[in-house]
Amino acid sequence: MIDLQRIRSLRKTITNDAKLRHDIKAMSSQVLALTIKELGANNGSFFLIEKNKITFQLLAYESSFVKVVEYKVKETMTKGLSAWAYHNRQGALSSDTRKDERWIELGDEGDEVHSAMAIPFIFFDEIIAIITLHHNTAQFFTELHLAIATEISNDLVGTLEAVRLNSQIEQQ
Repeated sequence: MIDLQRIRSLRKTITNDAKLRHDIKAMSSQVLALTIKELGANNGSFFLIEKNKITFQLLAYESSFVKVVEYKVKETMTKGLSAWAYHNRQGALSSDTRKDERWIELGDEGDEVHSAMAIPFIFFDEIIAIITLHHNTAQFFTELHLAIATEISNDLVGTLEAVRLNSQIEQQ
């Protein structure tokens, strides 16, 4: 069961965490971990985007993080569910990936993915990130999951952009 009050509390914690305000990779990890845990996903990915190019990618299997292989990022962002969400500038839900032409099976997501969704983070008309969540059970994700993930995106996009800018300033 999705606990909306808990999700709101965790979003507020992420937004107010001083340690995360200057580390875009740590912030990205926290956003992905929160979304995976609270929406019950088996795994997911998070892509930071700047000037239409992916600048950072992260893949999480429940609580562990691994770097995404570059060819998978390109494949997913050119013709996958994430590409659809990016080009249509809205969340995408695939209740059954086996019947969805937008889904690209990349072969090593651990368990097979049968339900997925991709949500863009849009800041003043610019997509700055995309999160994709996976589950091994068809029909697991619903319109409610998509609405909540979109709300998380909308609530955290400003913070994410501020952290990205702070990170850039500190690197100079």
